[in-house]
Amino acid sequence: MSMKRPFPDSDAVILKTDALLKNNNGSISIVSHGVPTKDRFKEYSKNSGVVYENSSSIFDFENLAKNLREQSAKMYEEFNNVKTDVDSAYEKSIDLSDDNINFKNVFQKFRGCLNRYREAFADEIVSVPSLTVGSTTYDVAYLKESTPATLTYVDMTNFADVKTMVEMLESIKNKVLDILKDPSAYVQASSSSSTSASSSLSSSVNFSTLSYNDKDIGTIDKDNLDTWSGKEVSILEESQNHENVLYVIGQVFNIIDPTHYDSFLTDKPSTASSLSSVSKTNFFKFIEKFIC
Repeated sequence: MSMKRPFPDSDAVILKTDALLKNNNGSISIVSHGVPTKDRFKEYSKNSGVVYENSSSIFDFENLAKNLREQSAKMYEEFNNVKTDVDSAYEKSIDLSDDNINFKNVFQKFRGCLNRYREAFADEIVSVPSLTVGSTTYDVAYLKESTPATLTYVDMTNFADVKTMVEMLESIKNKVLDILKDPSAYVQASSSSSTSASSSLSSSVNFSTLSYNDKDIGTIDKDNLDTWSGKEVSILEESQNHENVLYVIGQVFNIIDPTHYDSFLTDKPSTASSLSSVSKTNFFKFIEKFIC
């Protein structure tokens, strides 16, 4: 049971086994058993440019009751609804809801925007509190290069370095989203400081061509890298998309290896001596056994 995007119940990451049951009244029911596999997680991330979030990431308590009700109703309907046009070759289609399509389009646009305005973003990113992970400091020259001469990716098997990297990327995220929501406040700085002659991007590419419309709460335009709507930025700000924002930033600025396809946020159980001391994920896996 997953409460996170992208594609929480999708064939894109879940290996499904479907069985047809003939009921006593002559109707046909479909029972599906979905098993998420690590290889499919990696393949999804490779093809989509986003990381499929770890099931041990922070659980969505706020929408728990709503999601449980919806899931229960959906399962009841799928099991009991009479199917008259199916055969043994029946397969579920990939979830192509508007919500998931918008998610994918916005993150493709976000990656493209960071690449287009790489130099201007780099000039602002260097002002975050710390750009040091382990023995590596990511200076402005490194951040401005699309392919630095010496690539220095964070060792994703080093827990301490990953923890430091996440804190750094969160600071960068805050700066980047501030710029997207008010690019005019950063135009002068990016115009005067984008002077790298060696970069593949022209120094004239600064935030003067970037705009934001917070009143536009409906437009999703993945091909327009220069204009951001309130709807698009709100998707980047959604808590369930937090890891993917960090993931894209880390890859664009050569901090996270582009071939890293695994989630890097982990659950942090409380140490309090009560129910809260139990891992939220494990607790709800326990509940899941009785409702799924």
